[in-house]
Amino acid sequence: ACVVTNAVDIREALDGRHQGCQAVLLDDVFISQDDQSIHQLQETTGLPLIVVGGDDEVENICQAATVGALDYIPRDAITADLLVRSIHCAVKLDHMESSRQEFKRMQEDFVAHISHELRTPLNSILGFTQLLLEGDVPEPETQVEFLNIVLTQSQLLSRLIDNLLDASLLNPEIYRTAKAACY
Repeated sequence: ACVVTNAVDIREALDGRHQGCQAVLLDDVFISQDDQSIHQLQETTGLPLIVVGGDDEVENICQAATVGALDYIPRDAITADLLVRSIHCAVKLDHMESSRQEFKRMQEDFVAHISHELRTPLNSILGFTQLLLEGDVPEPETQVEFLNIVLTQSQLLSRLIDNLLDASLLNPEIYRTAKAACY
């Protein structure tokens, strides 16, 4: 772990001297002095933060959490075993948060993509149906052509929805939600 007890330590970590570290141990005295540097330290190193403090008062723990610490260890409780477990847990929590953020981004991308894929045939169906209903297409051949487009786009939309529901079977919770929405 990289130990940060003062501004010089933060500058060294920001200069890339954190290679090989799994976490940053930060003295709680430093938290109240420079929150901006702490956030910059986390962004630059990408390492989880563990705060080592004077006592386990709730205020100190909350202050550590406010700056993004994944753990708070009172100085008088530090043992080698506790420190190793804390670093291990902080690394795992950090990894879980990164995975959660990546999953959220993938979900957002999926929803944006599937929304586009569903809207395209739906807009075509709506547009051609509206033209036909308003009587703006007097020629029977053109009406048949438009109805064929509506049919083709409806079939495409049906396949997209089927594929989406098939994919949801991979996640039972999504399937239950989709099934409940359909019935």
